[in-house]
Amino acid sequence: MTTDQLRKHIRTEPFRPFSIHLADGRSITIDHPEIVALSRGGRTASIWIEGDQAFETVDLLLATSLKEANGHKNPNGSDPS
Repeated sequence: MTTDQLRKHIRTEPFRPFSIHLADGRSITIDHPEIVALSRGGRTASIWIEGDQAFETVDLLLATSLKEANGHKNPNGSDPS
């Protein structure tokens, strides 16, 4: 997954929730575009984690895929399976 793919998915209208899958096996659900802030250079993203009431900063080089919440992969991303 590239930063441009993430940026494009965040800006998709109407917005569709998706998950970012990381190299360590975790996934982070993005259910609203305003919970993600990309760094200026695009290498990291800060994501608001509602349950923790905190931000998590993710190195996007460690993101392996982006998958829509309905189970279909993003047309511009890879399927994690």
